[in-house]
Amino acid sequence: MKAQIASVMEKESHLKEKVKNLKIENEGLNEELCKMQQSLQKHQENINKNIHVGSVVRNLQREIRKLKPENYILYSKLQKVESAKKDLEMKFECLSEAMLVNRELVQKNMMTKQSIPKRNKSSNIKALTSESSENNEHCRNEVEGSILTVTALKLS
Repeated sequence: MKAQIASVMEKESHLKEKVKNLKIENEGLNEELCKMQQSLQKHQENINKNIHVGSVVRNLQREIRKLKPENYILYSKLQKVESAKKDLEMKFECLSEAMLVNRELVQKNMMTKQSIPKRNKSSNIKALTSESSENNEHCRNEVEGSILTVTALKLS
């Protein structure tokens, strides 16, 4: 009986030791489990952030697709305006040249008034006037065309 008691006591102490080791192992596993859960939570948060970022990217891509046609339209209008600007600059140069020619003709006219006898004055003035009118008519047509172009651009 003493041997049985000693055997039971030895088994009990051996079992207590196993329980103690299992508790320590359980605590270690609980800590590992907690770390894994935290890691899993961080990964889940990152996935949610990535989903959000993906959503934002898709929304931005959609907006870009919507804005592209408008951008093309505005670019073509800009090209038309720049073309009209160049036309107006050329017409302005034409007008400037015509004004210089007219000024020269007026100066010639004034010089001839002083030096031409009265009977020749009227024929020379008519010649100068007709030459000046031709230059003015050409530029007038250019200016009217540019005004129509600018008006059309403003309306569109």
